[in-house]
Amino acid sequence: SVPHWESRGWYVVAAAAELGHAEGLVDASPDVEPDVDFGFYGKMTWRRSAMLDRLKNVMRIEPLDVPREKRDQMMRRCKVVVQILAEQTPAGVPCGMVSSTRCATALCFGRPVIAEPHPEPWPWDDVVDFFPTIEAFYENAVIATRMWRDLHASQIERFAAKLNPEFCVGAP
Repeated sequence: SVPHWESRGWYVVAAAAELGHAEGLVDASPDVEPDVDFGFYGKMTWRRSAMLDRLKNVMRIEPLDVPREKRDQMMRRCKVVVQILAEQTPAGVPCGMVSSTRCATALCFGRPVIAEPHPEPWPWDDVVDFFPTIEAFYENAVIATRMWRDLHASQIERFAAKLNPEFCVGAP
């Protein structure tokens, strides 16, 4: 989805839809005790790799063709899933959008999401935890690993309330 559901140069949104909460997608299988602090899945870029290196104790799933069940099983070994922007501008300003897929799936398989500052965090800014600076992201990442269960409980509650089907799809 495109933030604010608007035109982006050559791309014009044909329908307003956001990935959101659906009770049927929440994984109710027994939880595993995580043995890894952080998880990341998605396209790997030099920027993401450098940020993940700084976090330490990170499980990375880089191939985009890992089956969903396997990805979710692997990521459940992690306490926290991180949302990191892929690139930055030549001036050093991060650019890009929040991965709705990463946030929604992490919450559905039982893990909270923490994110570095994003230029356009809406509508996820009311659901997952965005930090105002990259340094604050790193500082709070360690804290998040200690309270990941409570953090997830609060995020999944906000996810269900904010990104419900009425908000995401609206009236037909």
